[in-house]
Amino acid sequence: MKKKIFLVILFIFAIVLNSFASDDPGKYGFQILKIGLSARNAGKADAVIASPGDATIFWSNPAAVQISPSSNFCFNHNSYIFDNNIENASLIVRNGKSSWGLGLTYLDYGMIDKTDAQGDTIGEFHPLDIVSSFTMSALHQS
Repeated sequence: MKKKIFLVILFIFAIVLNSFASDDPGKYGFQILKIGLSARNAGKADAVIASPGDATIFWSNPAAVQISPSSNFCFNHNSYIFDNNIENASLIVRNGKSSWGLGLTYLDYGMIDKTDAQGDTIGEFHPLDIVSSFTMSALHQS
């Protein structure tokens, strides 16, 4: 009974929290999740949800680690204009009926001038984003 009450309270909390969310979610935060991680995925316009290949597949579809043909490791580095760099290391391990994936992505925006209210440069700052991910998938047959 306590478990049901807890789940109802958690559900109500999630709805209330969602009602305070922005009208345009994802506009300002977690922009790193919108950037393609590998040349293979970018060449397919990031339409890789059901096409296993390299270990970056689980960033698009966490359950895809189960359909990956074998265990693999992938490291990517992409340089963009204005000193933006993104690094990614992803690992998929297959072991029979279950699989798991582990990944780390690092986005370096480069140095950006810090200005005051009048627009005068008062220094620099160096913003970074770091995202880690873990997924596990198991094959269940009834």
